[in-house]
Order: sequence, then structure tokens, then C-alpha cells
Amino acid sequence: MIINIFKLIPKEWRTSIKNSFVEISYKAKRGKGPKSMKFPEKIVVDEIFMEGLGLFLGDGDLNRKEKGHLTFASKDKDIARHALNFLIDKFNLKIKDVTFLIQYKKENKRMINEWSIFLNIPKNMILQRYSDRHKKECISIQVNSVIFRKMFEIIINEVFNKNLLDNQELRRGLIRGLFAAEGNLGIDYL
Repeated sequence: MIINIFKLIPKEWRTSIKNSFVEISYKAKRGKGPKSMKFPEKIVVDEIFMEGLGLFLGDGDLNRKEKGHLTFASKDKDIARHALNFLIDKFNLKIKDVTFLIQYKKENKRMINEWSIFLNIPKNMILQRYSDRHKKECISIQVNSVIFRKMFEIIINEVFNKNLLDNQELRRGLIRGLFAAEGNLGIDYL
């Protein structure tokens, strides 16, 4: 299945299409509004897409409707890389629009270098913070855009409203993503 992003954009938002990408912005009630974001005009919903969606449903912050950004957290480097690649490959996300934060209980002098290499991101983009809450170091991947967050939620609703889970391959992809996220699902508004 293919999702046409242009058809999902709220009518009051501003859009422009160029080279198969849709630039989206809107005017806020105060100020000039959030920075615009570019999305692919069409997104292919396949097993890989559904896996990524499962990861964000399980280990993302989609249960926090008040948030103005999208965050994914994981202690597993390979799953964090998969989540980041999902955003880059499927949504054309740019690294400059992401904040990376490692939280740790026991400091590891090599952790920034290790995560940087594994995620293929510059070391200077990784922040770090001590936390009593985390037994193991974990990374948060935060997309700094209210437009991205809102469009991501709209896309999730579109996927579930289209009964795509009737397709066995897509259903398996979603379940793989959820299980990779340790089967934890905290969303109550879908």
C-alpha cells in the first residue's frame, strides 16, 4: 500500500510540492509557527515500515499527546539504529532535526564514541546525562518538530483505519517491531 501524504495534511496547513516531496508548515496562534518539514509525497507501507511503526508504538512516546516532538528510547544499539534508519529512509528525516541523548547510571568513557559509530552520527550531536532510573545506558532519539510529530500520528491513524493488519506480512512486521520494543504498548487513543 502507498500512503499519499498530501491527502493527509490538515486543510489549514500550508504545503508546497517539489521533486516528490511535500513541505509542510502552519501558522501558529502566536508567533510565526514551527519550522517547516519535508516529507516524501508518497510512503510505501511494507513490512519494514510496519516494523518501524511497531518500534515507535512500543518504545516511543506516542502515549504523551501533549508532546511537541517524537521520542524513541532504547538500550539496544541495533534497535536504536533500526529506528533511526526507519525515520531517515521512510520519512526523509535529516539528522540535523534530531537530538540524541544517552542516559546512564554507570559512566562509560567510550559510550559516546560507541553510539556515534554504531548509529553513524557525529559525536558532537550526542548529549549525555546521569540518571538513577536507568540500569543500563540507553539512548533517546528525539525528532524536534511538532509538525513531524503530528504527521506521524496522522499516518499511524491512516494505517490502522485502512485495516492494513488484514495483510499477513504487514501484521507480522508490526508484531516484530512491537516485540523488539519488548511488547510494551502505552497508546490508548488509536
